[in-house]
Amino acid sequence: MRIGVYAGSLRPGGGITALRQVLDGLLARENVEITVFTGAEDCSQAIRDLVEQHPQLKEERFYPQARSFARYLRSKWAFRKRGGEFDWMFSVNYHLPAPCKVAVYHLNMLSFEKGPGDGWGAAFKRFDARYACKHAEVNLFESRVLLDAAKLSTGGKIHSADLLYLGIHPQFYASPTHSVDLKPAQLLMVSSMGAHKDNPTALRTLAKLVRERPDTDWRLKIAGGQSIAQWQPLLDQAAELGVAERIEVLGPLDRSALSREMGASLCLINPSRIESFCMVALEAMASFCPSIVTSETSMPESVGDAAMVVKAGDEDAFANAVLRYSEDSELRADYLARGRRRAEQFSPQEFRRRLGEVLPE
Repeated sequence: MRIGVYAGSLRPGGGITALRQVLDGLLARENVEITVFTGAEDCSQAIRDLVEQHPQLKEERFYPQARSFARYLRSKWAFRKRGGEFDWMFSVNYHLPAPCKVAVYHLNMLSFEKGPGDGWGAAFKRFDARYACKHAEVNLFESRVLLDAAKLSTGGKIHSADLLYLGIHPQFYASPTHSVDLKPAQLLMVSSMGAHKDNPTALRTLAKLVRERPDTDWRLKIAGGQSIAQWQPLLDQAAELGVAERIEVLGPLDRSALSREMGASLCLINPSRIESFCMVALEAMASFCPSIVTSETSMPESVGDAAMVVKAGDEDAFANAVLRYSEDSELRADYLARGRRRAEQFSPQEFRRRLGEVLPE
């Protein structure tokens, strides 16, 4: 079987994680030849080890010098011809007008719901995602909430829909049950600068904790984003609240470093309002770090009963949840155990098994 995988518009983060797991699952099949089309250099680097290890997997760069949106538009024309070389084309979020069978893995809630500050480009991609739902041979969704959003957006017209949850990378399971480096007043947020992440709620939560428990040395570490420098606007807001000196921006971290930070933190706070699946909360659970998430979009589905779920934008609710973890050791231990059990349901092996079920030979 010849399979083409289009990854030309993927960026570091959940899309790259999904790409690696998809390739891993496809490589587990017999008599398969896979060509993955990458765009940006960071996407190419992210799969280089797989290409070197597996002779049945090869990489082609697809307009690497073009901007992401220009590359995305070119793919609409290019794969009308190139797609004929394959039995299947696999794409993430968007449809490919290829003459072969097409599978689309939907990972972005903003493919079906308008986000803050969306322009015409985002509107065009939402149209594309809806088109994929109606015309791809297989449509896979990383959460039930995302599937429901797609059904609402398309009027229920989705061809061959199924769920496929991403797996947690094994490095997040490597943390000890109780970190010797635990800092009992340290909070961790893993985020980006997108408006839908609602990062200011984390700042207000920290400020409230400082007011209510002034004798505790509360600290907030922030991981994620593309660089440390891009977090300066949030630090400026923290200064206005009087908590800037209590915040440390870590920027992007590799998985091992991020897992260590999780294991050393009292809890993860995730104020995000829009997520197609809240993988960071599960990664924290795997690293023995209890989580606090909002009740919006996929968060409750992601964490089950293994994390505290609060109202979005409510710093009082977030602060009260933090204090419960801080002041009730038995409750925190219970959530640690529940979180680890929950995380173990989302392994890469389970993803590979499910991919084999939902993508026909």
